[in-house]
Amino acid sequence: MADDKSTDKTAAKTHEKRTVPLGDVLIDDVTWGCATRVRRAEWLQQISELIEDSRLDVLCLPGDADVSTLRAYVTVESTGLRVVFHDERGDERGHIELSRGVIGPVFREYFSLLTGIATLGAGAYSPQVEALDIARRLMHNDAADLVIRHATRVVPDHRTARHLFTLFLLLTHDTTRLHTGT
Repeated sequence: MADDKSTDKTAAKTHEKRTVPLGDVLIDDVTWGCATRVRRAEWLQQISELIEDSRLDVLCLPGDADVSTLRAYVTVESTGLRVVFHDERGDERGHIELSRGVIGPVFREYFSLLTGIATLGAGAYSPQVEALDIARRLMHNDAADLVIRHATRVVPDHRTARHLFTLFLLLTHDTTRLHTGT
């Protein structure tokens, strides 16, 4: 029994966790190239907010180089979304993978809430808008938890996961139409 405890302590010492920020976020060329300037501006604004507020826990294994910042490469595919995190040397440190089957229902529900708020008039106070906004915030928290659960070796804190979910939604849904009413 004593051997088990010492083995656990040894294993815990060999895996160090460091909290680091994102230094850059890049979107795959196909997604970027197919977007309008308005959508790209929306994405760049979200990326800026994501980088400013980011905190990610990196699992450091024996032999891993030191890491002080990460670069995220976001790829949108027909099968889902993938984010690969690289350190300063270009080594992959972790990833997040969300299949369409996992993230699709969350996107549909969240986008439905956004549409409802836009339809009722986000600027006008009403109990209906307030109820939809509360539901939206709760759904956003659930989506962040989903992002965290699907993270491997690089795990965002809750606030960063919320920003990542927002970016994922913006990359896969044209929210600029909600603002213009078209």
